[in-house]
Amino acid sequence: MENKNLAIIAFVLAFFFPLVGAIIGIVALVHINKEGGEGKGLAIAAIVVGGVFTLALPFFLMVGAMAYFGALDPATMLPERCELQQGLACPDFMVTSDSVKMVIQNGMGMDITVTGITFEGDDITGACDWTGEVEIKNGKLNAFSADGCQIAGGESMTRINAEVNWYQSDSSPDFSHATNGMITAKVK
Repeated sequence: MENKNLAIIAFVLAFFFPLVGAIIGIVALVHINKEGGEGKGLAIAAIVVGGVFTLALPFFLMVGAMAYFGALDPATMLPERCELQQGLACPDFMVTSDSVKMVIQNGMGMDITVTGITFEGDDITGACDWTGEVEIKNGKLNAFSADGCQIAGGESMTRINAEVNWYQSDSSPDFSHATNGMITAKVK
């Protein structure tokens, strides 16, 4: 077999059977160096590609196994967070098996009165809400706690949808608004 053909075969095999491709690439390179001829670049490329793929294979197998067995589950690796829309923020929060606590910061540019917060999610059974009437001045924060909830815990994060009902403090409660958000947290 001509050395150039051996180098071509080695290069192709390096992508599918990297160790075999690298070995045949070495054989082709030795023959080309002894006997001369074309294909030296392909033989070197087969050695490099085969070597890199052979070294990378254990890494990809390990990552695949970790993903298969749940060690790379995004639900357990993502940071806890709380997000609200429309000028409200929740800089602090906590989810336990029987409550959801959150601090709401008012960035609406006006004083608001919160009249209720409803929490819903796949891991919540029954009602989980806070009701009342609390004014939050613009730029200030206030803590809210929905107690008596039934929230399933586990190793992974839970996603809780939050709906904050409020109205502008200097207007009527008849003109209420709802701001939606989401809490992603581990149940403590």
